[in-house]
Amino acid sequence: MDPVSMIVAALVAGAAAGAGNTVTQAVSDAYEGLKAMVRARLDERAGATVALDRFEENPEPWTEALSSELTAVGAGADRELLQAAALLLERAQAQGSQPTVFNTQFNAEVQGVVSGNHNQVQMRFGAAGRTDDERA
Repeated sequence: MDPVSMIVAALVAGAAAGAGNTVTQAVSDAYEGLKAMVRARLDERAGATVALDRFEENPEPWTEALSSELTAVGAGADRELLQAAALLLERAQAQGSQPTVFNTQFNAEVQGVVSGNHNQVQMRFGAAGRTDDERA
């Protein structure tokens, strides 16, 4: 995982842990600390904090914008910021709320897709969804 993606994943993990209302003080403190550090770095660019504010409200559509802003301010090379992100990820994982980050790309025709954690899916493709045994 590249450094900027790690920072974004840590923010997602912190937000997810807080949304579950079972967040420990250690996770909450790490999340608030990381957000403050990210906000301070983004203050260097006019309007960049908007991406963080919107990301906090609804992460999915704002992930790319926040990643771009973090890249622009050199967050991926900021050792202190990376250490704070790693600490938050470690604490969130210990609490049991791991970030869910998927980057799915298709380069050809796709018949069925399952994305997420802990899925149980049965898919049947072909003539009206019949198995090879049923077609014989």
